[in-house]
Amino acid sequence: MVQADPNRYAGPTIRDNVELEMWTPAQIAKIEGPAREVWDDPNANDLQQLSVLGRTFRPLMRSRQFQFLLIFPNFIIFFLAALSGFFGTNDASVSLATVLTWIVWWAFLLLMIAGVSRLWCIICPFGAMGEWAHRFSLWQTGQKRFSLNLTWPKQLKNLWLVNAFFIFFLWMDNVFGFGNSPVLTGYFIVVLVVLDVGIGLMFERRSFCRYMCPINGFIGLQGLFAGFEMRSKSSQVCRQCRGKWCLKGREADGGGYGCPMFLYPGGNETNKYCILCTECLKSCHNNTMRWGVRPPLKDLWTNKAFSFDESFNIIALLGVSSIAPIILIKNVRIVESWLPAGMVQPYPQIVAKTALYVVGLLGAFAIVLAFSFIVSRIAAPEEGFKGAKHYANVYAPALVPIPLMKLIADIIDHIVRNGSSVIYVLWNFIIDFPRGSQDAPGAIIVSSPLSIDSPVVIFGLQAALLTLGFFSSAFVLNKLALNWEQQRKFSTEKEARISTTMMLLLSFGLSVFNIWALSGPATS
Repeated sequence: MVQADPNRYAGPTIRDNVELEMWTPAQIAKIEGPAREVWDDPNANDLQQLSVLGRTFRPLMRSRQFQFLLIFPNFIIFFLAALSGFFGTNDASVSLATVLTWIVWWAFLLLMIAGVSRLWCIICPFGAMGEWAHRFSLWQTGQKRFSLNLTWPKQLKNLWLVNAFFIFFLWMDNVFGFGNSPVLTGYFIVVLVVLDVGIGLMFERRSFCRYMCPINGFIGLQGLFAGFEMRSKSSQVCRQCRGKWCLKGREADGGGYGCPMFLYPGGNETNKYCILCTECLKSCHNNTMRWGVRPPLKDLWTNKAFSFDESFNIIALLGVSSIAPIILIKNVRIVESWLPAGMVQPYPQIVAKTALYVVGLLGAFAIVLAFSFIVSRIAAPEEGFKGAKHYANVYAPALVPIPLMKLIADIIDHIVRNGSSVIYVLWNFIIDFPRGSQDAPGAIIVSSPLSIDSPVVIFGLQAALLTLGFFSSAFVLNKLALNWEQQRKFSTEKEARISTTMMLLLSFGLSVFNIWALSGPATS
């Protein structure tokens, strides 16, 4: 095994998620990857090398047309969903817009995140439309730019806009019921397209996906749960490459574009922002990029602590997935009764739901930051008081499995109860295009088998998922404590042990709360 010599290279050291525009061409040419050992077998753990599958997979991933062919069906599907939302039935239970978007797509997205990380981004039609507008091409390289190609404002190069849009759209769902309104679902699709295409025509690369997409933070951070990645095979090879084509692209000779998410693929160690688009795979002259698998959860404890904009996303998701729903269900009528009697509907309901939604969000932050503050006092690190924010950033990765499993548990109920209606809705839409009327003839909704539709069975599945979320969180916490010295996230073993024990109690409490919140269907 050859050990990297940290003193051999004098160039600048790459950091996670470096922004290309912050580097001059001369600096880019000298970029070094993080010191890692050279693999004994450089092709190990590369799906492109798997016999027949690899021989088929490799040319497809390097084909510029293949990704377009994956995206185009989704483009048609969401176009039809928007069409159904605007011109179809207003009954959400039989509308293609609501069923396809909030049952089929949402379930597919959550399961994909848990299994294969950000693979959805490869086939996402929204990001693709902005990219098509920016490049003025569906797949070809070397085309004349139609975009102004402006640099994204430095102050907004973080997740704060992503967090704002994420909270806003979830507020719209909780207060106005996206999932129960075909028209609002249609507007949701159109707004995403307009924003993405507009940003693509103004700014460089995939600025919308990186800095504005409402699910970017959610899918990137929750995707760390999965065991799927794109990484460099050898940091030494990437160091010695003076072209840095994965950064700059190789459009002139039919290769790939530079990384659209402003990353240095040769030094990337996390799935947070890599959308697995394969542009680096197409551009690399050295065949250094690989698609591979790794142990699930590994990225949650091996990488550095989250920044606070990332921790904010996790805590906010805890609020809107766990605390806000139960508060909204139990207290809307109570809050409405406190409002002035002269308010005209629907304003009392809007105000009540908004207030409770905010309380749910703030409740999650109060709980997590309170635990973090207690940890900062009890752990007594030798290097001095670190503060609640520090521990929130260190332990936010360990909380990732809890809201992810809660969301999957929520959608399981919709799948087993309403999944069989998808065929009816599709058939209804076809025979009554584009209206999709509720009373269209020739289609029958087939109910789920009684054993599957049983509330007790559904709750059992949900409880199993939430239990998996807790044990996944506990596993990450254990790894953080055991590897405290290598990861340098704690000053002493005592600090690591005490603080991790405290956060384990938080993880357990959140999991028990989620199980209790979902116990209603099993006891009704």
